[in-house]
Amino acid sequence: MPLEMFEPAVLEHKEPFRGARVIGWILLIIAVLTLPAAFLYGAWDGIRHDFTFWQFAARFWTMLYLLKAFDMICFDWFLLTKSHFYQHFYPETEGCQGYRKFGFNLKEQIIRLIVYPFVAFTIAWVCTLL
Repeated sequence: MPLEMFEPAVLEHKEPFRGARVIGWILLIIAVLTLPAAFLYGAWDGIRHDFTFWQFAARFWTMLYLLKAFDMICFDWFLLTKSHFYQHFYPETEGCQGYRKFGFNLKEQIIRLIVYPFVAFTIAWVCTLL
């Protein structure tokens, strides 16, 4: 089907309050910078305390899985399916499939859970080289 046949789920809205977009961008920048900062601090602290490969791997594996658990519980389950947070600001999305079906991106979630140990081992290996 041509893309012209599909209508966007979210319509254009005015700002809910003055400065909402600025606050949103600031929160986005903080979120984007916090994750690498946490991993850099974890690496620096481990190097400072002479961690072994397996200690680094356990640290980064734990960090990645806790991040994924937070994402799945707080964002996917609570915000999308239970609190109706987004429907408050975008009422036209009330009937969207993603709100009714928890784990609507389950395939992507499972792929990440499988890939995370390899990511943790790679970061651990790099940290042991330093």
